[in-house]
Amino acid sequence: MKIVILGLSITSTWGNGHATTYRSLLRALSARRHEILFLERDVEWYANHRDLAEPLFCQVSLYKTLAELKQRFLIDIRSADLVIIGSYIPEGAAVADWVTRNAQGPIAFYDIDTPVTFAKLAKGDHEHLSPDLVPRFDLYLSFTDGPLLDRLGSQFGARMVRPLYCSADPDIYFPQRVKKLWDLGYIGTYSADRHRQFERLLLTPANIYPSCRFIVAGSLYPSEVQWPPNLVRIFHLPHLSHRLFYNQQRFTLNLTRGSMVKAGFSPSVRLFEAAACELNSVKIEFRRLSVYDVGELNEKFDLVLFLGVLYHLRHPLLALDRIHEHVVNDILVFQSMQRGSAKVFPLRKDYDFWQTDIFEEEGFPIMYFIENRYAGDETNWWIPNRACAEAMLRSAGFTIVENPEEEVFICRRSDVAAGFPVTHKS
Repeated sequence: MKIVILGLSITSTWGNGHATTYRSLLRALSARRHEILFLERDVEWYANHRDLAEPLFCQVSLYKTLAELKQRFLIDIRSADLVIIGSYIPEGAAVADWVTRNAQGPIAFYDIDTPVTFAKLAKGDHEHLSPDLVPRFDLYLSFTDGPLLDRLGSQFGARMVRPLYCSADPDIYFPQRVKKLWDLGYIGTYSADRHRQFERLLLTPANIYPSCRFIVAGSLYPSEVQWPPNLVRIFHLPHLSHRLFYNQQRFTLNLTRGSMVKAGFSPSVRLFEAAACELNSVKIEFRRLSVYDVGELNEKFDLVLFLGVLYHLRHPLLALDRIHEHVVNDILVFQSMQRGSAKVFPLRKDYDFWQTDIFEEEGFPIMYFIENRYAGDETNWWIPNRACAEAMLRSAGFTIVENPEEEVFICRRSDVAAGFPVTHKS
């Protein structure tokens, strides 16, 4: 097949994770003897940091303006067996409109930023994609899985939606026997919506443990960031250096942008890179499975993360019961959005049927039901207040041992729920 791809960048990994995915995907397509033309906007920040200007597995052509793209590559678009338009390309909506009006073969949109795309559409920002374009694609590929894919069809009229996760080439990323130079490392450009976590999970530990060694690779960090003396900074790390970067670490930190955390099902390309290097000899297996079916795993884990899931469930307590019974062997890290009062009212073991005033207490456990949508998301069903979140954890058989942040609870598994044997067995 002759495939034309219009993507953010394949020539430079500077400040983006798209290039890594495109390179692994196109290398695999080339190995299957497909003819590939990659069209990339020639912008200054990528031109100054090109680490793969002429890949062997595809032809790359650069263009400076939308007018140049239309003039030089119209014949390629019309003669292609498949055209793929990537997310976040400059003037993406205008490019997609032009392609859908001229391509003769199937057209796919590959969204490597799905939660960000949804956020922009909700704000009326149509620079990269507009709602009217979605039904014009024959195929919508998304690096995000889960409920957002259903919304692409029901809300925006996408004709065919399929997940296509980010990827890392195993011929480039693999384990190496090298000396461990760093206790903790991180690769990523500055992003305001994850910087608080960056400070808490990397800068703070670096300050607390001066004898440990830390490393950060990435650009665009504000000048006011105070870097600890035991931390090494790298402005840009070429993609061929990523493998050694990961292999020289004992642990690596992966931080996802806020919109992707809320959406879930959005593993970043850096996670795949680190996994391919088998960092710290830990192998990562991905399974798509309903939380109600976790018994199919036939395995319990010492540490289970249950983050940003509860309020997306129609049967949240049942989910906690099943996680308690089938999955958690020791520690559960639980996080859920909370609304309503942050107070916790001390509860008695029982109340008289006619004592109704208790339900008016500010700290009484309450779960709010969302009939339609909340925050533009139709998968938000139940939102607890703080007292309810704590009560549900106890009722499912978990003992809260720490509350490091407002919505986060560190719990240990027990066989006793709220003073009684666990009764909600699945």
